[in-house]
Amino acid sequence: MKNIEEEIQKTLHSLDGLERAKANPFLYAKIRHRLAEAQTPLGIRLPVSLQLGMLTLVLVLNFWTIASNWQKSQSSANNATTFAESMGLTLTDNSFYP
Repeated sequence: MKNIEEEIQKTLHSLDGLERAKANPFLYAKIRHRLAEAQTPLGIRLPVSLQLGMLTLVLVLNFWTIASNWQKSQSSANNATTFAESMGLTLTDNSFYP
């Protein structure tokens, strides 16, 4: 029984020298700095010349697509006129309102 009491006393006395843990004085500033860094966007910044080149490419492709579709619509209108003439029909104004 005495052996157990000695172990208990030894364990309790081992805690006598403990003090409250002290934080680094700059810990709060470090945490705030890391939070601020985490909130900044991580987007990729492209050079202005590359941005302008990409914009030009998109615009050229859009104009090319519009022009090719316009030419196809013109050729289909011409095909309709040619077909109507070959059948002896006349195309009138396609408006739906008198």
